[in-house]
Amino acid sequence: MKIVVCFKGVPAAKHVALDPVTHNLQREHTTSEMDPDDRYGMRIALQLRQALPSTTIVALTMGAPHSQIVLQQALAMGADQAILLSDRAFAGADTLATSYTLAQAIRKIANVDLVITGYSSHDADTGQVGPDLAAQLHWQQATNVTALTYHDLMWQITQQRNNTLQQLQTDEHLVVTVQRQTTLKPAQMSMTGIHKAVQTPITIWNTTVLHCDLQRVGQAGSATRVTKLITPELPMHHAQTLHTATDFLQIIKKK
Repeated sequence: MKIVVCFKGVPAAKHVALDPVTHNLQREHTTSEMDPDDRYGMRIALQLRQALPSTTIVALTMGAPHSQIVLQQALAMGADQAILLSDRAFAGADTLATSYTLAQAIRKIANVDLVITGYSSHDADTGQVGPDLAAQLHWQQATNVTALTYHDLMWQITQQRNNTLQQLQTDEHLVVTVQRQTTLKPAQMSMTGIHKAVQTPITIWNTTVLHCDLQRVGQAGSATRVTKLITPELPMHHAQTLHTATDFLQIIKKK
């Protein structure tokens, strides 16, 4: 079995710079770290490999060259291979362009049985890349997955739906999104893993290697644009008493 785990590098700093023209994050000048939710997706991949020792885990991310740190962390957690998608043409991609680029990479990796992503990244918080990726690949998808096993050529999926758990199964190629949860421990780096990460080369693919349609990557391939950024201001007398989401909703209703 071959599993691809998609990772997202999010800004490590609390304060980031924005491009004055595109209003996108200037990621090339920002230190990246692994999105916390991705550690839970990696844990599920490791559990599957423990049950099926012949499984290969490929860590995949898209970003600037400094995003290699995210892949090095994935290798230290137990990934077997790491691939960085890096090209200036990828800059400014929204979820549609990102999922297209990731899909091109997964097709190139070939013979992939399962793709795992985090439920939602902590910088954009859209929750769209996983479902978009499934649509690009024409694969089955399951979101909010809390457990995943493979038995008798079938995926056995536990999915959280509001306050209930739902059991699903399929024998088809699958994309799942995994959210931070209390019942699953996030994957951790080990000293053995760190030593392996230092020795494992990271493969870098650009638009040429992936045979990308340049009109479908980066800003050119994005269906959305950030046209304006607004910092909401809250009156001081409200700010002093705003303690909960309920307080916030009450203020909104008054407006």
